Amino acid sequence: MRKGARGPIPTPVEVRFWAKVDRSGDCWLWTRGTTAFGYGVLSVGSIADQTAARVVAHRLSWELANGPIPDGLFVLHRCDTPRCVRPEHLFLGTKADNTADMMAKGRQVLPPVREECRNWHAYTPENTYRHKSGRQCISCRRARRAALSQPVLEGVM
Repeated sequence: MRKGARGPIPTPVEVRFWAKVDRSGDCWLWTRGTTAFGYGVLSVGSIADQTAARVVAHRLSWELANGPIPDGLFVLHRCDTPRCVRPEHLFLGTKADNTADMMAKGRQVLPPVREECRNWHAYTPENTYRHKSGRQCISCRRARRAALSQPVLEGVM
């Protein structure tokens, strides 16, 4: 911030933004805070006038270079580098485009296949019931059915 006659003059967001970018390589990398997924983040606005917000760096880069992002569109990376903010490496797309891009680049994260149920029974061919929405442990299924067949008021009175 610079000092003015009426107090500090805020540094323009564009100046603050580009000061945090390393432009030495093909990808221009964000050098400050990142999300859990590696995308750059920057605080903008003011707490005093309740405009404070965190913005994702590659989205801000797109807006500085090209203007507002239309509703419903995402900013995607041609280079597949989350910290890259180089405008030439960014393009707009729908959620379907983003998913297709992720799949084409092999970035989909699939959950690990569990080898046992939550009660640690092995998912073997003999102990696994398969249905259209997944699978179920036969041992647990039998235990649930046995528990449901017990009288509800047993032992009461």
